[in-house]
Amino acid sequence: MIAIFKREFKGYMNTVIGPLFISAVLLVFTLFFIGATLLSGTGNLYQALFITAYLGFIILMPILGMRSFSDDRRHKTDQLIMTAPVSIFEIVFGKFLSLVAIFAIPTAVICILPLALTPFGNIPYAWNYTCILGFFLYGVMAIAISMFFSSLTENMIVSVVLSAVAMIFGTFSYYIYESISNTKVSYAIKSVIGFSDYLMDMMKGWLTIGSVIYFVSVTALFLFLCGQVIQKRRFTVSKNTLSLSTYSTLTTVIVIAIVVAINFIYAKLPERIIPDSVRAIDVTPGNYYTYKLSKESKDVVSKITDDITIYYLAREVENDSITTKDKNLESLLKEYVKANSKIQIKYVDPIVNTKFYKNYSDTSLDDGSVIVVDETNGRSKAINESELHTYTYDYYSGEKIETGINYENQLTSAFQYVTLTEDQLLQCYTLTGHDEAPFETNCTDLFGEFNMNVKDLSLLNSGSVPEDCNVLFICGPQTDLTEAEANAIIDYITKGGNLFITYEFWSFDQSLPNLEKVMAYYGVSVDDGVIIETKADRQFALAQINTYFLATLGDSSVTDGVKSVGQQEIIAYNAAPLSYGSEDGSVSYSPILTTSEEAYVATDDAGTYQKPAGATTGTSTFGLLCAKQGTDKVSYAAIYSAGYIFYNYWDENYTLGTHEKLFANTLNQLADFNTDYVYIPGKSLDTSIMISALNIKMFKILLFSACAIIFIAGLAVYIVRRRV
Repeated sequence: MIAIFKREFKGYMNTVIGPLFISAVLLVFTLFFIGATLLSGTGNLYQALFITAYLGFIILMPILGMRSFSDDRRHKTDQLIMTAPVSIFEIVFGKFLSLVAIFAIPTAVICILPLALTPFGNIPYAWNYTCILGFFLYGVMAIAISMFFSSLTENMIVSVVLSAVAMIFGTFSYYIYESISNTKVSYAIKSVIGFSDYLMDMMKGWLTIGSVIYFVSVTALFLFLCGQVIQKRRFTVSKNTLSLSTYSTLTTVIVIAIVVAINFIYAKLPERIIPDSVRAIDVTPGNYYTYKLSKESKDVVSKITDDITIYYLAREVENDSITTKDKNLESLLKEYVKANSKIQIKYVDPIVNTKFYKNYSDTSLDDGSVIVVDETNGRSKAINESELHTYTYDYYSGEKIETGINYENQLTSAFQYVTLTEDQLLQCYTLTGHDEAPFETNCTDLFGEFNMNVKDLSLLNSGSVPEDCNVLFICGPQTDLTEAEANAIIDYITKGGNLFITYEFWSFDQSLPNLEKVMAYYGVSVDDGVIIETKADRQFALAQINTYFLATLGDSSVTDGVKSVGQQEIIAYNAAPLSYGSEDGSVSYSPILTTSEEAYVATDDAGTYQKPAGATTGTSTFGLLCAKQGTDKVSYAAIYSAGYIFYNYWDENYTLGTHEKLFANTLNQLADFNTDYVYIPGKSLDTSIMISALNIKMFKILLFSACAIIFIAGLAVYIVRRRV
C-alpha cells in the first residue's frame, strides 16, 4: 500500500494535475476569503470555507480524482497493479491516501490563516478549526466519490461528468428529502445524500459527532464500492458457483443499509444514552448555542417571592405546517422555572388567541413573543420576538442571518422590572434646547432594560431640575446653556444629583462657558485642542483621519468587564483633553478613558493636526468619573469629552458591545438603584476584526502569490520531466 501511495502521489505532483488542484483550491478559497472575511471585517472563515466546499468541490474534486483509475485503464498500466501481490484494499486505499495527501496541502495553508488574523481582533479559533475540519472531511468524502466514478470508466471526461453530477445531486438533495412529509423516510434519505446539511452543521459552530460519523461512513461506502468495481475486474468465478456479480450486488446492498442504519440510529438515540452536550459541542464564542442561566440571573430569580407567570405566545405542541416556537428560547424559559418554583410557563396559541397580547401590551406582538406577569402586584412586561434576536443581511445568500440573541438579558430584566415597586423605578431627564445629540438605539434599549424612565427636560420652561431626577443627561450640546440653566443644574448637583455629560469637540474656537461652569463644580475643565494618538497599537487602522484612535481603559469601576466584551476596544473620535483637580480635596476622580503616553494635543485648525512646537507627548484623559459630597448625599458625574463615544455604529461593525457595556456600567455607577440591578450582555455570533486596507492588500499579495508559485513550480517540474 505504501508503494502504491508513493507512486500515485509522485504521479500527481510530477504532472500538472497536482499543483493545478492545490493552486485552484487556494485560489477559489482566497477569492471568497477576501470578500467574505477580510472585506467584511470578520475573523470567521466559515463563509469562505462553506462556499468553497459547497460550490468549488463540485468541479475541483472530480478533476483531482478523474485519473485515479481511468488513466491507468486508458494506458493499460492497471494490469501491473491488478497482477501485483497486493489486496484490493491496499490498491484502493493507497490511491485514496495519495489524493487525501494532496488535498491536505491547501488545507494546511488555510489552517495558518486564523493565526495570521490574530493581531486584528479576537479570532474564534475553536469555531474556525471546526469549520476547517468539516471542510476537510467533506473534501475527503468528495475524493472517495470521485474515485468510485473513475473506477467505472477509462474516459476521464466521463469520470469528471459523473462525479460532478453526483456532487451536485448530493449538494442540492435537501430539496428532495425536505419535501417528504414522512420524517423517517426523509431522514433515511438524508443519511445517504444529505451532503450540505451535515457540512452546514459544522460550519455553524457545532462540533457534531453525527457529521463526523456521516462523512466517515459515506467515505467508507464509496471506497467499498470502488473496491467492488476493481474486484469484478480482477477476479472471475466459475459458472457453477455463485456469480461475482450477484455476490457484489448483495454485499453492496448490505453495506449501504449499514451506512443508512448507522446514521439514522445515531440521530434517534435518546439523550439519556448520548447527551446533547456530547452529541454536539458548542465551539462558538461565548457558547452561543448553550442556553444555561448565568449565575447573575440565578441570583435575581432566587430572590423572587411573588408568583410569576411567563406567557409564551407559541404552541406547546407544534405541527409540521406552522412553527411558532423557538426551542432554544423554550429551553431557557424552563431554566427559569427550575430556578424558582414561583415561576410558571403558560403557552398561548397565537393562531387561536390572536388578541391575547392586548391584555398586556398596546402594540401587537409577533409569534414567539414573551409576556412576563407578576401575579402578585399586577405588573407586566411584554418582550416582542424581534427584541430577542439581532440580525444582519447576508449579501451572498440574500437572506437575513441571525447574529445575536438577547434571551437572558431581556428576560432577567423583565423579571426585575415586574417585581419592582413604583418607588424603585428610576426617573431620569435629558436636557433639551441646545441642539443636543439624540441617544443612539443601544442607549435607549438599555434605558428600558434598566427600568429607567427618561424624559426630556427644558430648564428654560421648568426653571429647575425635578426633585425625582435620578440622573440628568447633557448630551453633546452644540450651543451653550444660559447662566440660569447652569445655576439650576449646580443647585441640583449640590444636593447630590448625578450628571452624565458628553462634550463634543467640533471646532478649535468653540466656547461653552456655562456648560464648563457646571463641570467646574467638580474641578473639571476642557482644554483647547484635539487629541492625536501616535502609538501604533492604539491607532484605528480603518480610519483615514488621525483623530480616530483606540482608547486606553482606566482603572475604574466603570470599565469593569469592558475588556471581556467583543473586540475589547473603545473607539474614540475628536477627543478633547480634560484637566481636573480639587484644591480642597473634596472631589475624588477615577479616569475612565485615557490615551497612551505617546499622544499629543493638536491646537491648530489647518486640518493637519500637527504637533505644536514645544508641545510634549503624554497621557490625556477624555473620560472621567467624579464624586463630590453634596448637602444630602454624594453627587456623581461621568464626563466624556469625545464625539460619538456611544455611537451605535462602532458596536454593530467593529467592537461588538464594548461601547454599550461602557454605557451600561456608567448608568450603574450614576443611578441610585434601590435594588441590585443585573445587566447581562446579549450573545453574539459576530467576530469582527479591525484590519486596514494595507493589511488586506498584503493578504491578497501573499495568497495570490502562493497560488501562482505552486502552479508555476508544478508546471516547471512537468516541463522538465517531459524534456527528459
